[in-house]
Amino acid sequence: MGELDKKVEQAVAEDGSVQFTLDFLDPEKLSFERRENGTLIMHVKDSASYIDVRVRKAFPVTDPEHYTEICSKDRKYIGMVFSFSSLGEKDRELLSEELERSYVIPLITSITELKSMQGATHMEVITNRGPATLYIFRPHEDIKHLRDGRIRITDALDNIYEIRPWAIDAASVVNLQKLL
Repeated sequence: MGELDKKVEQAVAEDGSVQFTLDFLDPEKLSFERRENGTLIMHVKDSASYIDVRVRKAFPVTDPEHYTEICSKDRKYIGMVFSFSSLGEKDRELLSEELERSYVIPLITSITELKSMQGATHMEVITNRGPATLYIFRPHEDIKHLRDGRIRITDALDNIYEIRPWAIDAASVVNLQKLL
């Protein structure tokens, strides 16, 4: 296996000790392919190929477009792609598919019922994965407004759901406003 071309950034403490290191992979030297068995391969131009890589976001909620981590199948860190958009279209599609497998967050497309019951908020919703029932006990903690306008809801069972307010129907917007 060859040496990867990485841009290394380190966080150094006042005493000179290295706190952590980020190894940024050169996106122009990367390409990805999916094998017939479904595993993902990462090729590094003029260097190496890594079979059955894993992909995850370092900051999946707060910065989904940056810091994509690449690991081997045994979870050993290979490196990080700083910007998702710096990859080619085909590679972005493959990584998006892989991330979708890792981060299954149902998207709420409709809020069909909203009511308060014994200190909890009861929601009946339709998601892109089917209908769901949510109970929310701590709305100030369990409902997060993300910078890009999306809303993340964690229900009483610690399931995470997402709402894109611009993509739901008018009746659901009314229910969402009651919830918030």
